[in-house]
Amino acid sequence: MKNILKRLTLVTLVFAMATALMASPSMAEDESVSHLSQMETTLGKFQTWPLEEKTAWSEYLRQRAEQGDRYALFELSDMVNSLPGEDNMTLEEAIDLARQGIIAKYGVEEASLLGNFGMEASFYTLFLGYEVPRWEICYKVKGCDYYVSIVDQTGEMNIFKTGDSVG
Repeated sequence: MKNILKRLTLVTLVFAMATALMASPSMAEDESVSHLSQMETTLGKFQTWPLEEKTAWSEYLRQRAEQGDRYALFELSDMVNSLPGEDNMTLEEAIDLARQGIIAKYGVEEASLLGNFGMEASFYTLFLGYEVPRWEICYKVKGCDYYVSIVDQTGEMNIFKTGDSVG
């Protein structure tokens, strides 16, 4: 049943995307961007928002996309934030895995990861919510950011830091 609902949602969003792309530019995009600016004024930079607020933002974008908002469609094509369910890894488990992975790959001292530089977490799916959920954990450490993407169901990790070469 879940898969059927996901596919119906995907079909609805794809239809909305096609409709929006054919429509002329409107004030709708400005409204979404303005709403994001207001929320960032209140909550700070999006990456630092609690999971609940990120999920609420994705729901807002879903509603705007159904109304033909191209900005919302573009944002949803990248990431759809949600809250983990009972079958998903917890935030604490994801943070622990990420910390272990960074220490193993880069030899970073655990104390530096636990410092006051900050940690950001997201739980999301890619491509309009039609992919396996994953966690993204980012540790902000003085002079370097460490990023860990964890596939929820397998624990498979992709770990990199600022300055790593891609490819």
